[in-house]
Amino acid sequence: EWVVARWARSDSDNIQIQKGFRLPLAHTSLSVVMQSKRPRILNDLEVYYREHPKSKTTPMILREGGRSSLTCPLTSNRKSIGVLFFTSFQTNTYQNVHCATFMELAGQLSTIVEKSSLYEQLLKEQQRGDTLLLNILPPTIADRLKDGESTIADHYKDVSILFADLVGFTATSSIVAPGVLVGILNQIYTQFDATAA
Repeated sequence: EWVVARWARSDSDNIQIQKGFRLPLAHTSLSVVMQSKRPRILNDLEVYYREHPKSKTTPMILREGGRSSLTCPLTSNRKSIGVLFFTSFQTNTYQNVHCATFMELAGQLSTIVEKSSLYEQLLKEQQRGDTLLLNILPPTIADRLKDGESTIADHYKDVSILFADLVGFTATSSIVAPGVLVGILNQIYTQFDATAA
């Protein structure tokens, strides 16, 4: 799993962690915040870095000028999906009283992310449905169904109807691979369409 910065804003002239920055989750301490689903306050990042010298992001935050941080987990359907991270140029900026406000903000952001994810899933399912419809119906009929027509009946003055019995089809279908069989049927119906046209 990776941690990827999706958005970043800072008043620092020396931004180190920008949009697109990525790091394996295992190389961070964020998994603790994500698993606990509780906010974490680090009110002196210099002290934290001395105690955790292997941290990859803390020195970057310190170079930006950050001296304290508040990390809030983002959850969707009881599953951790990320974090909302705040830093301050001052030490001891964040107190427990801030957690409720920032967790409410994190909750609203989680809801937006969840709705966005559901919307993406819905679009994918709609595209799959459209593809399936176009595989079995002509595009004009598929479009009419998508537009809400439930009964489609058209009148044509001149119509030809072709009825064909494929002799031996049942026996052939039991010994021919499905992909080959569909190819054979496609060739036959293409010839029927060409003859009728």
